[in-house]
Amino acid sequence: MSAAVRATPLTVLACAMVIAGELLIMKGMYDWTNRPRDVTGQPPQGDRVVVYLAALLVAAGAAVFAVSGARGPALAVLATAIVPVLLILPGYHTMNFYPSLIMVTVGVAMALRTMLAPGIPVTLVSVLGFFMIAAAGSFLLRGLVDAVPPLDWGTEEEARMRANGRLVCGLAGLALLPAPLLWLATGHRWLAALSAPFLLVAAFPLIARNSALGWFVFAITGPMALGGAIYALFADR
Repeated sequence: MSAAVRATPLTVLACAMVIAGELLIMKGMYDWTNRPRDVTGQPPQGDRVVVYLAALLVAAGAAVFAVSGARGPALAVLATAIVPVLLILPGYHTMNFYPSLIMVTVGVAMALRTMLAPGIPVTLVSVLGFFMIAAAGSFLLRGLVDAVPPLDWGTEEEARMRANGRLVCGLAGLALLPAPLLWLATGHRWLAALSAPFLLVAAFPLIARNSALGWFVFAITGPMALGGAIYALFADR
């Protein structure tokens, strides 16, 4: 490996900060999502604060990566810290532990690759595509939980929850729409083809309000869209 792309003390430090922060994010998310639903909607608890502080540590690691010259990887790492924080904003409940696990895994992998092979670039387009699909997809999952619950008791509270879930799904769909357009505009046609079907998930709770078909479509199209975005993050040049 040439001196121009050899790992430096800064990249080693940044990698350590990112890995520590990502693991703390995962720990905080796991503890927080295991709280009762009526508790998770209250003002910040200790578990939520842990996630916030851990995200700051990841962001600091990303800043060190940027200072060392790895600006693309720094943005990618930062995106993996922002998404979990978005999922635990005060006033919301969540079941987004598994999407957050994916974000943490991607963040750790990106940090390790940047330390071991700092000369490999990460494009801004791939970072934007990844962030939009990860964030919007996670909120789409949250909306589906409310819009299509496993049991229908017909209560007023459940009707309010369903309406809120449909709103979240609709807004998540709007946030997701730029992703396939971005891929298409930058010549990534196959990535656009993988991500576009994911938009169908947002439509099902609005069209067929009691249908579980949205869950089936999510299970098929979600991994396609996110998998393509992760591939682009590590392979797009």
